[in-house]
Amino acid sequence: MISKIISRKEVAQILCTTPAAISCRVSRRDWSAVPEPFKIGKNYFWLRESVELWISEKASQGIGTTKFVNRRGRPPKRRSA
Repeated sequence: MISKIISRKEVAQILCTTPAAISCRVSRRDWSAVPEPFKIGKNYFWLRESVELWISEKASQGIGTTKFVNRRGRPPKRRSA
């Protein structure tokens, strides 16, 4: 059985995000936010089945299991009560 290879644009459509967001997560190697790809030349690709499996695993984990990455720069100001 041959699996379909999909590009960054197609993964973005499946995950309801932008291709730039997918690229950002891949460059940070944030595999909690995007499935792990494989590389052909300079481009990253995914197997459609592995993306669907990743989504089903995320769905079974429930809410609140995503990993937050420390952001660079100044922290946002908090409003005082």
